[in-house]
Amino acid sequence: MANKFTEGAQASLNNALEIASEMGHSYIGSEHVLLGLLSNTGCAASGLLTKHGCDFEAAKEIVRKMVIPGQPTMLTPNDMTPRTKRII
Repeated sequence: MANKFTEGAQASLNNALEIASEMGHSYIGSEHVLLGLLSNTGCAASGLLTKHGCDFEAAKEIVRKMVIPGQPTMLTPNDMTPRTKRII
């Protein structure tokens, strides 16, 4: 699947996986994809989201409040939710 994406898109997806893992979540959800895009400041999606008032730290705090954090986990791309797979 990695070969289907630009370097920027792949970096954003990798960031999403790392963020979900660091937050101790057992899945990679759409919220993690959003955070992955925002964290990749060199990509067009990040610029567009930021231009429209979306901020990485603020979004991450909202996710923390909505989803109970756990201990850091080891995740793989196979841990994407069905919704995340559809988004991608």
